[in-house]
Amino acid sequence: MAHSDIDKACTAYVFLDMAWDTNCDTAVIIKSTLHQLGRCLSDQEMFDDAVRYLKEALEVKRTLNNKEDTALTLHQVGYCLCEQKNYAEAEKFLNEALVIRRTLPPQHKPSLAATLQVLGECMVRKGSSVDAEILLRESLSIYRTAFPINKSIIADNKCHDCIVAEDNVHL
Repeated sequence: MAHSDIDKACTAYVFLDMAWDTNCDTAVIIKSTLHQLGRCLSDQEMFDDAVRYLKEALEVKRTLNNKEDTALTLHQVGYCLCEQKNYAEAEKFLNEALVIRRTLPPQHKPSLAATLQVLGECMVRKGSSVDAEILLRESLSIYRTAFPINKSIIADNKCHDCIVAEDNVHL
């Protein structure tokens, strides 16, 4: 499938998904479509295009003043930039997401942990393992609190699906 065909397919899918919600105003539909298109392209490792759409979504989201939603897109842009090895720029977006996510209510702690994890991974890749360790320890602490693991199930080796793969978390 050609690159433009992928763009069109992703856009059509996201638009159809959003079109069912007739209560959405135009800005909400646009920002959601842009974000989902960016995620779609990110999942296909088309990071240049993903960043372009996510940054556009971010512009719209900032006008809507929804902190949680803005942090989600900041996180995703940071993830994509880290995958492109643009660590300085990735850190900028991920740190901004962290600032917002630290102010959100407790039910949003797992998304804070996800951003800490991606920022930690970014720091490891650029060679800042001491900084990464601090971030990753905080992330792990939040995850363990939010999702306690029944150690007896794991010890009995009865629940392989209970362990979440940590290498693909990019909410």
